[in-house]
Amino acid sequence: TKVLQQGAQARDQLVEHLLETVEVPVPENLVDREIEFRNQAMQNELQQAGMDWDSFLQMTGVESQEAYDADQRKNIEEAVRTQFVLDAIADAREVTVDNEDLSAQIMAQAQRNRMSPEQYAQQLQQGGNIAEFVADVRRTKTLAQLLEETTITDASGNVVDLEALRPR
Repeated sequence: TKVLQQGAQARDQLVEHLLETVEVPVPENLVDREIEFRNQAMQNELQQAGMDWDSFLQMTGVESQEAYDADQRKNIEEAVRTQFVLDAIADAREVTVDNEDLSAQIMAQAQRNRMSPEQYAQQLQQGGNIAEFVADVRRTKTLAQLLEETTITDASGNVVDLEALRPR
């Protein structure tokens, strides 16, 4: 829907604004490790699909492995900077995550992944990803608070009511 699109655009523009206004150094080794991890995961997926890097790159229209890695690096650096900025804001605002926040996020993620909340929670536990999940919920909550305090306007200058996005 239009309101959901506007909400997503507002979120993206707010994050973009934060990244433009705050200088955040990103540890190079962190980015390198993430690229390595993602490339290994992609390699496994390609093998399972009976493909190799060359056919994948050709299919996606990417010139070379180097160009793919450069694009990955840019995306990873932005993601890490976003996490650092939101974590710092969450710390400054003393944002906490309670069981209600976790339950709501587990329900939403489970629905997105077409599984039961119990299955999703079990998957989190088995993967050892609970701490990262809690951190993500905290970042999402922080971003939501920032959006609530921001006046969002559409291209015509009309104020966008983000209240319509709030789950009932």
